[in-house]
Amino acid sequence: MIIYHDSNIVVKEPKVIKSKYSKDFRAGFYCTTNYDQAKRWAKRNNDNCIVNYYEWTKDPSLLQLKFNNVNDE
Repeated sequence: MIIYHDSNIVVKEPKVIKSKYSKDFRAGFYCTTNYDQAKRWAKRNNDNCIVNYYEWTKDPSLLQLKFNNVNDE
């Protein structure tokens, strides 16, 4: 499966790190399967947007959240 990550830099290999920094769902590497969504996210704060993409295979050793649609959860 191809997934997309927005940034202002090229991220060739995402690094999984532990951190106490908190975002909506705590520290993490946020991705989407929707290219247009990633592009919109990248353009929010930067005119020099880059949409990185990766081939993703589920890894049972990582904690993953998958949302099939928008909801309050």
